[in-house]
Amino acid sequence: MGYSRATMKADLQALGIDDPGDHCWLAYEKALHSAGDLVIGRGNDLTRADLYRKVADITGDTMLVSGASGNLLKADTWWSLAVNDSWLLGGIHRGAKFRLASPRLPENLWNATEGYLIVTARELLGLLQFGYALEQIGPWQVLVCKNQSAAASSNLIEYDKLIKRSGSVAQATEFLRQATPGRVTPGATPTPLVGPPTLAR
Repeated sequence: MGYSRATMKADLQALGIDDPGDHCWLAYEKALHSAGDLVIGRGNDLTRADLYRKVADITGDTMLVSGASGNLLKADTWWSLAVNDSWLLGGIHRGAKFRLASPRLPENLWNATEGYLIVTARELLGLLQFGYALEQIGPWQVLVCKNQSAAASSNLIEYDKLIKRSGSVAQATEFLRQATPGRVTPGATPTPLVGPPTLAR
């Protein structure tokens, strides 16, 4: 279904989010109209592998520069969880593949010191909820759309509900475990949440 500027603003207002600069819409539009795979992961992994430049032609502090694509989200002072969620939904609404640039280690999913989901975990939860499945494609861990109806109907309201009910480390880990390939054989040893590090390029 996708968002218009007006329907996105209505959902943001329903969530009590003020976005006077339309940054949520700009991030959504960039992802929606980009080409190729999108990349998610921790900022230090993206920077270390030079993925901002290699994947999205981002050479400055933000993806809103001329010539930059929406394949990676990079913002400066205007980044927020709502902007990040909007960017992810833009990719979901076009059925894009998402490459995971960070290993699925506990420290990349949960901040144990302050007790909250790391953004990478929010992204994985959203993708898995909205019709995506994790696959190994060559050297890359890739989230691929398997349910176009679920992807098309995804929105900020449902995303917010998902995060609220997955807000503990136990809940988030269980959700991610259930959605990880190889975990459905009865009596089988559960596939660990932790996986080997892989980088997109």
